[in-house]
Amino acid sequence: MLFDYPFKLNLFRTVNIHDYIWGYSDETLVKLNKQMYTTYPEVHGLIDKNLRNNSISERYEVWSGKKGTAIGDLVSYNYSRQLNYWNSENSNMLNGTDGSGWNPFVDKTRDLYIFDPELCRSISVQFDETALVRGIHTYQYKISPNIYQNPLKNRINVDFCKQNCLNGDINDKTNVNFCCTKTGNFNLMPCKMGEFVYSIPQYSQVDKFLRKSSIKPFEKTESWLKLEPVTGKVLCSQKQFTASLMIRNTHYVLYNGNEKINHSLLSDYAFPIYSLQERYCIDTKTAVMVAQIVFIVSYLEYIAYLLIVSGGAGLVSFAILTYRRSVNNRNIKIDTSSPIDLYSLTHVVQLKKSGALYIPISVNCSMSLLNSTILNPLNTSKLFKNDCNILYTSAFSKCYCIIDVCNTFQISEVKDILALMTEKKASDKISNSEFDKQLIIEKEVYF
Repeated sequence: MLFDYPFKLNLFRTVNIHDYIWGYSDETLVKLNKQMYTTYPEVHGLIDKNLRNNSISERYEVWSGKKGTAIGDLVSYNYSRQLNYWNSENSNMLNGTDGSGWNPFVDKTRDLYIFDPELCRSISVQFDETALVRGIHTYQYKISPNIYQNPLKNRINVDFCKQNCLNGDINDKTNVNFCCTKTGNFNLMPCKMGEFVYSIPQYSQVDKFLRKSSIKPFEKTESWLKLEPVTGKVLCSQKQFTASLMIRNTHYVLYNGNEKINHSLLSDYAFPIYSLQERYCIDTKTAVMVAQIVFIVSYLEYIAYLLIVSGGAGLVSFAILTYRRSVNNRNIKIDTSSPIDLYSLTHVVQLKKSGALYIPISVNCSMSLLNSTILNPLNTSKLFKNDCNILYTSAFSKCYCIIDVCNTFQISEVKDILALMTEKKASDKISNSEFDKQLIIEKEVYF
């Protein structure tokens, strides 16, 4: 019907390369819409500028980094947290970022992951070399070679073959070559709905047919990105690929236009249609701003290291001084042959809440010394239930002798002890002014 009136269409038509890639008006659909009152798209092309220009791009949901360091990592793509094109959960995962940047302070020893919607999958890139972009030091990354290897060389890539095709048999070469793309090709059949693949321009790494053909690759055939490691942002990138169609079942083709090529090579290979190069680099104004940010961050990093070193040195110095002071205090000797007057001690602190007397004395204080100097002169030994415990505090370099009071002993009775001490002061004829400095009876008592 399409080849009769009113359509009178031909089975084949000729279009130039520009229209084939960027889109052309299909006469069949134009006449069909007119006759059938339909609204089918009338413009078609491999890269349809009429459909993609000024259109809404895919929706990306990414981590902001507010609650962690996963800045820019993908959460979902087009409202989905995983893909559904491939043969396993791992191959359908959204790994990495959209390729515009990663977390700050990039470690070049670790591979980075990019989700590329054109390839319908996530791929890994690995560090290649350092490079300069407008005077800024960057890390250059390239696609990991194992990404585009045939499953016979890298079995991990079996997940990116046709769905439900291999049926678990990955040792049969014929079966693998039919269900999977050969080395150098990215399988796009599940997501592009056709025998469509992307081939890397390095034809030395792809199918034998391409290497023997007259097709000439790019002079510099590579895809790479250059990122600034402190900020993790990409400053320059380049992506090159060749769009190809998988040709199968060509045993019916009698003439292929190139007598030098064996006809057996025409089956199951990627026939190149066009090559595309995408390139992006920051401008000079943006490069100056990035350089300033990198300088500030690097300067703050050096200051942080300096503070850490200075703080460590200060702690070591404090520890040395504390140790020396403690050694000096341990060398103090007290002559226990003669009694020590109670009032010559620097402080006696009565803590009313605990009902105990804290008396700071020398390190080598002993029970016999306490009995001879405190308990016996005051005749208060019956008031104390326990032996004297020595408590040494290095922070003040003093030795505190703790004397616990009986549970039934009241604070008022402790004050009676202080009164006895006051009488001893009077008998020893200590001046009031001197005694006032040594005795304060309020909430706490000091001698």
